[in-house]
Amino acid sequence: MEYTLIGYFPKLRLTRESWPKHEGEFLAPKSIDRIASVSYCLAKGPTSFDFPEISQASFNQYGGFNRLADAHSAIDKSAIEGRNKYDLYAYALPSLIYTDGIAMPLEIGCVEPEEFPDSGISYVRLGFDVVEMEHCNLGHSPLTCNGQAGLFTEMLNEYCLITREEDAISLAKRFSIEKPEPGSYTFIEVWLLTASR
Repeated sequence: MEYTLIGYFPKLRLTRESWPKHEGEFLAPKSIDRIASVSYCLAKGPTSFDFPEISQASFNQYGGFNRLADAHSAIDKSAIEGRNKYDLYAYALPSLIYTDGIAMPLEIGCVEPEEFPDSGISYVRLGFDVVEMEHCNLGHSPLTCNGQAGLFTEMLNEYCLITREEDAISLAKRFSIEKPEPGSYTFIEVWLLTASR
């Protein structure tokens, strides 16, 4: 399946200990070490609302940055906790969305992030997240936002992401029917970017 890069997304690094507790227990399965969900419910990132000094014009229609330099600048301007507490992700979207279990074409629209550079950055695909999405709004990630991760442990890797594309497709279809959050569902390819040393 083909994917379209939709931007760069800085997020505060989140470990399983940061996951909310329920009746004294972590909701994260023991196999999960870090949480790299697309949703901003747990894995927070800089926004123009939270950080007025970051220009709204810096964000694209998906809430990401088209330029790596802008993503790094956002980290620098908002990283009160320290720059090393942020991770930088890139998200890629298929042209497919599920509504009530039916696959529909997804119009990705005009978004033009710069491609991964040939040098200075290393990048690795971490897996896939299933995300509720309306128009260009990336919504909830039920695996983390709704405690669904514990039901699908065998599909997930240490980042609380789905390892295999076919499982991501299956889960997007399932969530669009079961609706842990109302709406349509797609799946997003998640990449982690780090500065090469």
